[in-house]
Amino acid sequence: MQIPNEFSTLARNHSNQFLNWILGIILIFSGWQILGIIPILLHPNTDELLQSGNSPYTILNFITLMSGFLFGLVAFIFVAKYIHKRTLISYLTGFKTIQYDRIIFAIVISLLISGIPLILLALASNDCQNIIDKSIECSTGLEFNPNFSFVTYIIFILIALIITPIQVGFEEILFRGYFLQGLGLFTKNPVLLSLIVGSLFMVAHLANPETTYGMAKYMTILMATGTIWALIAIKGNGLELPFGFHLANNLFVFLFITTKNSVITTPALFYDIGIEQTGITWTDVFMSVFFTLFIPYVILAKKYKWGIGFSYLVKSYSNLKKK
Repeated sequence: MQIPNEFSTLARNHSNQFLNWILGIILIFSGWQILGIIPILLHPNTDELLQSGNSPYTILNFITLMSGFLFGLVAFIFVAKYIHKRTLISYLTGFKTIQYDRIIFAIVISLLISGIPLILLALASNDCQNIIDKSIECSTGLEFNPNFSFVTYIIFILIALIITPIQVGFEEILFRGYFLQGLGLFTKNPVLLSLIVGSLFMVAHLANPETTYGMAKYMTILMATGTIWALIAIKGNGLELPFGFHLANNLFVFLFITTKNSVITTPALFYDIGIEQTGITWTDVFMSVFFTLFIPYVILAKKYKWGIGFSYLVKSYSNLKKK
């Protein structure tokens, strides 16, 4: 089955002068990285926040660290309207209106599937606690947040539900909207588009402290995630599905399972203690790709009658090699 990729080619009908794209990228990154750092510089504990992964959770810290995405989103809206003369929705979907049912479906599927490794980790954690020989090091499982506060957690949920969609929305509209459609000016090949966008998504996260758990493995997960989500955006004709998956993934990490060395500290219910001792393993990579990417992709292909599309992807890759 041929993969429909109208969404990736929407930029072809608008203002596409080379200087417009260069100016657009500069303005967006200026809003995101330059204006976005102002709240951090004004923070009473600036040095602490600049040491990624070392700042304790407070409401102010969380909002400050996430504020850059709001500045980036505002900059993007400006670029879309005044530089490219386009509507915001044309970067969000190839349909006439946003398909909210797709967002909800992706969130539900993602949270249900993410619950599987949560249960497995909880069971592994229980097994560790039952080990009689305490000299044996437990290298897997979860640790309940020792500083958990019910009131703090409830307040954080409300804040996260407001701020996380802004953060996710900016990343989606930048990588799988702006960059995908920009690259769509040069090629319609879904494999090439997905791989390039996936690479850009991976590179953007190189500075995250999670790389200390295993650079190659962490980057493999990010590359696979960015690539598959880009492919889903192409096949799904918009950002609704990848936005739903991305939002559910980030909320799951923020609220349920996090690491002690994370780019943004949150009062999540559990810490992954296994990763602190073993780092990211190739088993972790496989489980992550299989449960959070492959299974959802198959479910979407069946639901929206894309067909699995692997034969077409192989054909696309073969055509790419011939060029």
